[in-house]
Amino acid sequence: MSQTVARSAIRLMLLLVAVSFALGGMYAPRAKAQEGTPGRLNAAFQQAAKEFDVPRDLLMAIAYAETHFDDHNGAPSIDNGYGLMHLVDNPSVQTLAAAARLLGIAQDALTTDSVHNIRGGAAL
Repeated sequence: MSQTVARSAIRLMLLLVAVSFALGGMYAPRAKAQEGTPGRLNAAFQQAAKEFDVPRDLLMAIAYAETHFDDHNGAPSIDNGYGLMHLVDNPSVQTLAAAARLLGIAQDALTTDSVHNIRGGAAL
């Protein structure tokens, strides 16, 4: 993928996130239902951004593009991806294991805890 195409894709994802916030936050109802505390996911994205020096809006755009902010209550996707950041564990993609190594935590934590999942995505 050329740099121009990659930049355009990132800009599009950021635009989608900005529009969702302007229209009332498309992810807020799901986040509230899943996490119990409305600000918990916002804080998790902010902390992961700071910890791994990745723009918060980029992390949020990736989560929206990958899962539409739906963690499927810990169940894997068809690609065996987990969480908001869709960390994958299948024969061709091993982002779940890589994130667990980078964070020094068990893979199970990345599949069940949105905060760790976001951190894992930021670490990658």
